[in-house]
Amino acid sequence: MPTITPTTIVDLVSTPPVTPPATLPTIASIAVDAVSSSIHAGTIVSGMMATSLTPITNDHAARLDITAQAVSGVYSILNGLALSAGTGLTALISAGQALMQGVVEITAQAKVMTASVDNWVWLLPNGTIASGASGYVPSPAGLFLGTVTCDATSITAIDYSSVFTMNGGLAVRYSGDDFMPSDSPTASCVHLVKTSSGSFLWDGSRYVLLDDRPATAALTDASTIATNAALGSRFTVTLAGNRTLGAPSNPREGQRCLWLFKQDATGSRTLTLNAAFHVPTGMTVTLSTAAGTVDALEAVYSSFVSGWIVTNFLKGI
Repeated sequence: MPTITPTTIVDLVSTPPVTPPATLPTIASIAVDAVSSSIHAGTIVSGMMATSLTPITNDHAARLDITAQAVSGVYSILNGLALSAGTGLTALISAGQALMQGVVEITAQAKVMTASVDNWVWLLPNGTIASGASGYVPSPAGLFLGTVTCDATSITAIDYSSVFTMNGGLAVRYSGDDFMPSDSPTASCVHLVKTSSGSFLWDGSRYVLLDDRPATAALTDASTIATNAALGSRFTVTLAGNRTLGAPSNPREGQRCLWLFKQDATGSRTLTLNAAFHVPTGMTVTLSTAAGTVDALEAVYSSFVSGWIVTNFLKGI
C-alpha cells in the first residue's frame, strides 16, 4: 500500500493569533426618536448596519418583540394614553402606545366631548380617537381609554374603570366594584381585574379570587340586620336592641364570613339567626349580656344546603 507523506505541517499551538484592527468599526449607532423612549425602537443613523437595515426595519423588530411579550391578545394600553381635562369640553389624550392589531403609537391629541353626557373614549387601530355617549362602541373595535363626564360647558370627571393596561404580559383592568366584579366579560381571554377589595382573575368563564383580603364592612343596625356578602367577608355591628341576622345577599360558593356583634352601653341584646343559617347540633348561638362585649359568628356558604353553615361561635372576646 502506498504511503502518503504530508507536504505541509501546521502547528496549531505556535500559529500566531489574528491581530484585531486598532480601531473597531461601528456596527450601529442608535438615535432615540420615539414618542416615548420606553418601548419605541431607535433609528440606525450610522455604522455598518445603517446601509443594510433601514430605520423602519429596526422599528418593526421592536414592535414584534413587544407583541411577543404581551401574548394575552387583549387590546390594552402599553404606555401613556392618559385622559385629562383641557379647556371647556376638550379632553386631552397623552402620547403613548397600545397593543391592538400589533403596536399602535400616537402623539398627544385633543378630542372635543359631547356636552351633558358620559363620553366613552376609544383609540382606534388606525391611531385616531373616537368618542360617543355612554354605551358607544366603535366599528371596527378599538381600545377603551375611559369615561369623560361633561356638564353643559366643561369636563367634570374622568373614570378609568374597565380600562385595560398591559403589565408583565398580563392584561389588567380596574373596576369600580366594591368586591367581586359584577360583569361577565364576553371575551374568553384571561385577564386580571382589580376592585377596591381584592384581585380577581377572569379565566375565560368565571372570576377567581386571588387576593382574599377583603375590607371589614360596618353593617347598619336595624331590627333585621342586612349583609351584602359582595362587600367583603368581615362585618361588624353594634346592637342597640334585640336583632335578627337576615340571610346575606350575593354570596359566592364557599365564601367564609365573620360577623362581630357588640353590645351597646345597655347590653343584654339578643340575636336571632335567619333560617338561612344552619347551626350544627350541639352548638348554641347566644350572645353575651355585658355592655360593650363582643361575640363572633363564623359561617360558610354552601349551595348544597341552600344557606350558611355556622362553623364557629366565640363568646365574650
